[in-house]
Amino acid sequence: MESPWLIEERSNGATRSPIVDLDIALFVAVVERDGIQNAARALDLPRSTVSKRLSRLEKRLGVVLLNRNSRTLSLTPVGRIYYEHGKRALSCLNEAENAVQALKNEPSGTLRVSCAVMIGINAIVPRLPAFHRAYPKIRLDLSLSDKFEDLVASGFDMAIRFGTMSDSSLIARKVMSARRIVCASPKYLELYGAPEKPDDLHRHNCLNLSTLGQMTNVWTFQDGDRVRHLEVRGNFTTDSGAAHYAAILAGVGIGRVTQLRAMPDLEEGRLVRLLEAHDLASPTPIYAVMPGNRNVIPAVRAFMDFVSQIES
Repeated sequence: MESPWLIEERSNGATRSPIVDLDIALFVAVVERDGIQNAARALDLPRSTVSKRLSRLEKRLGVVLLNRNSRTLSLTPVGRIYYEHGKRALSCLNEAENAVQALKNEPSGTLRVSCAVMIGINAIVPRLPAFHRAYPKIRLDLSLSDKFEDLVASGFDMAIRFGTMSDSSLIARKVMSARRIVCASPKYLELYGAPEKPDDLHRHNCLNLSTLGQMTNVWTFQDGDRVRHLEVRGNFTTDSGAAHYAAILAGVGIGRVTQLRAMPDLEEGRLVRLLEAHDLASPTPIYAVMPGNRNVIPAVRAFMDFVSQIES
């Protein structure tokens, strides 16, 4: 039985102190390798070191464990008992270490994540039951905010963010994309028809969203090999994403939203996607980011992998 407790581990010249009594492990190795010389060779130790440790063990116990002569080595009766108990003890310790390693590598513990509101509500939260079934030992603490949090100062393990990362101290991994699509409710299309090309939007009521005082009435489309920017107009503008989306559902007009947000309503027929052939070829990337000075713990890796599987 080979045991990780036999000798002090040597790696790149470094020595790690063992956790258990090395003399016991050496004794078991000598018995199982049928001699001090064989054990010393297998463990890459001087023969004298193994012999001294065995003598030290016998002195501590106050008994003779091995009958030695120049040619043979055999267990004494008390040595046989000590060997059987020592072997079982080492086996239990091996099992304990394996169990600890398995727990260390299993995703668990509290995971603090900062996430953009739209992504969190529409992509993450609806899929949490599946995430918790896959990783029952992870407790997710999800903070929804459109602010760019300082991950280190705020104590977050990771964040889910739009766009390219400019902070070189962060580790970023693209996990999905946010494609902005044009859509309307069946109620609106029944009354006014559907646009067949971007220019047809000039004849439609296009709903706009104002963010931080800026209008978003310039919509971008793919027109063959070039990107085209089209200014649209309508009779309704709001600074609330929720109100803008509710107006589209109510049939007020045509709107441009993120596909992640609209997906459930598209699937249920409450919205109809328009001008799909003119969608931009390169949607906005969404990244999972974490501080660059931390090891990627299993819980973070599990959440990154989970988010990467979300269809956008």
